[in-house]
Amino acid sequence: MLKPDIQYTQVLNNHGIKVHAQEQFCTGCVLGKHHRESFQSRKYRPRAPGKLIHVDLCGPMHVTSLGGSKYFLVFKDDFSRYRRLFFLMRKDDVAQCLETFLNESRTAGNTVECILSDGGHELTPLM
Repeated sequence: MLKPDIQYTQVLNNHGIKVHAQEQFCTGCVLGKHHRESFQSRKYRPRAPGKLIHVDLCGPMHVTSLGGSKYFLVFKDDFSRYRRLFFLMRKDDVAQCLETFLNESRTAGNTVECILSDGGHELTPLM
């Protein structure tokens, strides 16, 4: 709301200047005070590394890396928060990176039970 400054309004009124100020809604103020809906809390929390893995592919980037990559793929373990990052030249390299990540997890003694992605189509053919 646009609220008239009471102190200045009183000063003007004391000097014989009538101020008819009204409170008005300011769209920017109203939108600025809105809060996002919070995410529902998940019922499932993993109790060991490797049980739930989040995956996201980002790119293409406007600037290529020194190695010529335009994409990166990140795997994040929900339990330990460990992240593994792969740089990719093409989206087609996702399958190889997934295989590498799963092999590394097995070598570390962790069995990946669930992979969660943001709904991107890069993992759909692999599942």
